[in-house]
Amino acid sequence: MGVVARIKRWLGRNTSVRDLLPLRVTPSGFVCDGSTASHAIEWSDIVEICAFKIDLFSYDEVRFSISLRNGTDLELSEEQPGFREFVAALKARFPTVEGWENWVIQPPFETNMTVLYRGT
Repeated sequence: MGVVARIKRWLGRNTSVRDLLPLRVTPSGFVCDGSTASHAIEWSDIVEICAFKIDLFSYDEVRFSISLRNGTDLELSEEQPGFREFVAALKARFPTVEGWENWVIQPPFETNMTVLYRGT
């Protein structure tokens, strides 16, 4: 899915904080812990990482889009429990993620879609 299509899909999207699965970093990747199941993602399965913001009228929310080798796309929110630890681990595993804040956070209320990593 192209960057423009992703932007169109995400504009105006708002997910309740209570619906967000907690993130947990593991040595080989990360896990989204649900109430009935956990979803493990391996670092080696990631083929693309994008960061962007969504405009929620009075504030912005940072999101990361993670594309996997099997064609699955995940969207992770800064509101998810464990997001800061996830981003720290992402920076350690994918050095091109370092500095994402400089490209995404400013200016406010702009999407600022940025590709942080694209594998082969």
